[in-house]
Amino acid sequence: MGSMNDITNGVPQPTTNGDSTTKVAVTSSTNKDTYILGRSHFSSSRLNLSHFLWKQVLGFNIHPSIPTSGFKRIVDIATGTAIWPLDVASEFPDAEVDGFDIALDQCPPKNFFPRVRKLGTWDIFDDPPEEMQGWYDIVHVRLVIFVVKNNDPRVIIRNLMKLLKPGGYLQWDELDLSGSHLERGSSSAGGSDVPAPAAERALKRVQGVSVNHWAANLPAILEEEGMVRADKDVYIIPPPWAKMFSDMHLMMENELPMPTAEARRAKEE
Repeated sequence: MGSMNDITNGVPQPTTNGDSTTKVAVTSSTNKDTYILGRSHFSSSRLNLSHFLWKQVLGFNIHPSIPTSGFKRIVDIATGTAIWPLDVASEFPDAEVDGFDIALDQCPPKNFFPRVRKLGTWDIFDDPPEEMQGWYDIVHVRLVIFVVKNNDPRVIIRNLMKLLKPGGYLQWDELDLSGSHLERGSSSAGGSDVPAPAAERALKRVQGVSVNHWAANLPAILEEEGMVRADKDVYIIPPPWAKMFSDMHLMMENELPMPTAEARRAKEE
């Protein structure tokens, strides 16, 4: 089990056109889609399940410390299936809610949820288009652990900050895998030695890759990059929900590329 971090209250120093009336454009990146997980109906179902499980544990879409009153423009970056902006647009019907990702293959047709104002393509490693800069009151991003390069999220942070209006908020929901461990249920005999070979393999892979050492230090990194204040809340997955999260993570494990034929065979055993 890994802990879930929620970083909020990051307010950038006032910079660019916070009161611009320019409409946000749908943009297209020239970069190749390097997303390492799948984009099938299986993958989309996993992302939708993830949204509802996270919401169950966190208890919110937008952190309660963020003053949503008067905030009109909200964007979800790395939006996946666009389920977060869909949910937020229903919760805040007066807000303008957008979603951006490097590809929109997993999103439903825009006319299926008219409350979401805009869906567009944007690579978070590129500078945001001028029309997006200084536009949003709230920027949300979740689960980019397999997107961050070289254990360094700074390029992403700088680009996300460019989206914010002066006084805006960045909410970053992330898994901190540094404390990942396996918790076993009780067997019928009353012991705690229930076999879990798939979970054990997944845990070894996570511990071997160490994909996000940066997550535990994200508040400090955000402040180094110019945020006025970065607060960190840690949410531990409650035992009643642990099995659901474990199943979801094993779904993701099935999507990760195996480096060798031997590794693929071992995974199938």
